[in-house]
Amino acid sequence: MQTVANPEEFIDKGLILVTDLGLIAKKELDGTQVVYEQSILAGMPIAGAVVEVITKNGAVIFSQGTGVNGRANFAKLDSLQRERAPVLYVVKKASDLSFLPINHNDRNLDYSRFDVGGVANAATNNSLNAY
Repeated sequence: MQTVANPEEFIDKGLILVTDLGLIAKKELDGTQVVYEQSILAGMPIAGAVVEVITKNGAVIFSQGTGVNGRANFAKLDSLQRERAPVLYVVKKASDLSFLPINHNDRNLDYSRFDVGGVANAATNNSLNAY
């Protein structure tokens, strides 16, 4: 007698997001957060997008529109804990939406250990060699 496998074992789930809203978040030295919004297609900042900070319990604790430079500033998020701990930035503009997880180790890029100083004693004045 042959046993039939459970079809639930073969289901794969995923999320595909199709959006023009490019999103990057940076943590400043003082702990404040800066979120930049940009059109992926045009490569230009998006003014008037709404950036929200979503907590573990699904509440919106901060919401701010982006300026002409596509930038939104938020206070320190480190002190918020338990159900008020921030987990996600959500950005909306018209019918478009994008999101970015907050404090996920697989999503963070730390450039602080990379040498970005260029070459000292350049051969020509007012020049910088970098790659």
